[in-house]
Formats: sequence, structure tokens, C-alpha cells
Amino acid sequence: ATQDGYTVYVSSNWSGPWVSLGLVTGTAEFDLANFSVESAQFIKIVDDNNGNPSEQNPGVDIDAVQHLIPIVVNNPPNKPYINGTKEGKIGIEYEFTFVSTDPEENDLYYWVDWGDNNTEQWLGPFASGQELKLNHSWVETGEYIIKAKAKDTFDEESNWGIFTVTMPRNKNVNSILLLRLFDSFPMLEKLLSKFIIRFI
Repeated sequence: ATQDGYTVYVSSNWSGPWVSLGLVTGTAEFDLANFSVESAQFIKIVDDNNGNPSEQNPGVDIDAVQHLIPIVVNNPPNKPYINGTKEGKIGIEYEFTFVSTDPEENDLYYWVDWGDNNTEQWLGPFASGQELKLNHSWVETGEYIIKAKAKDTFDEESNWGIFTVTMPRNKNVNSILLLRLFDSFPMLEKLLSKFIIRFI
């Protein structure tokens, strides 16, 4: 017995146009991407009419058509790199940049925690490697840890990127407080002046 051949066509419309995937025999498997076909809704199978009519079962016998779903491997984005000022003053906005890359070049969303109970939740989408720029200010002195993570369009999340920024006490404020203290206690200024002179 010989295997009869058949041609497989696919289309997104019942009326066509039809794209030929080739003439084959027996069990065959096709990858639509190899034919520049993004998707197909209809399949047409045409016998090549080249069988032997004297055989017991001439012609093509189609037992089944199976749709094989490819396994897509997706990796999480890399942890974001954070850049900006490391020391500033309270009440002043500073610009910070956040950037991550995705192994599969998927678009990214960013979650930013400013370390002062304020957050930016899943901003995006941004292209892989595209910088996100944000401004922020703090209202109290201290050390703040900025954290950021990225997720891709498949909800795979990165590890946290970390950046430390310090808002030290304003020196001018300290000077004003010291002057007010001297105004209230004139003797204190004289004692400190003598102490400084003797120390020098």
C-alpha cells in the first residue's frame, strides 16, 4: 500500500484567501510562523488524487487534526537600577530615574516605594530599557530607602532594586536656633566664646 498525499491550506476566512502549507503524506506537523501566518481559523485538506484505486482504502483518511500550543518560556525582568541624588533637603523635589530590562523584551510596569509610606503602583507600560523619571520630596529629615521592582506583561516580577537617600538636618535651622538661644541666655554665648578661645 502507498500513502496518498494531501495539501493543507489555512485561512482566517471561510471564503479565503487560503495559504498552502505544502504537500505531505502520512502524519504531518506545521508551524504557522514558518509561513508568515499569525493565526488561522479554518483548515482545508485536499487529496492529491494520486492514489491507487485498487487499494482496499484508497484516498486520504483524516483521523484527527490537533492544535499544538507552543510552550512559551518567560523570564522575570532584571531588578531596576535607580539613580538620583543621595542627599538633599526636606521640602525640595528631586528627580530619580528607574530602568529595568526584560530578557524577552516585554513591556514593563514599575512599582516604586519612596520609604515614607508613599508609593507609585505599576506605572507603565514602558519598553524594556526605557527610563522612568519621577520627582519626589520628603517632609522630615532622616534616611530613606527607595525600592522599586518591575513586572512584565506576563506578570513576572523582578527582585527589588534599592537606593538610599538622606535628608539631613538643615544647618541654617541649627544656626537660627543657636542664635535664639544666645538671645535668651547672653551669658551662654560669653562662656562658649571663652571656651573656644582657650581650646584653640
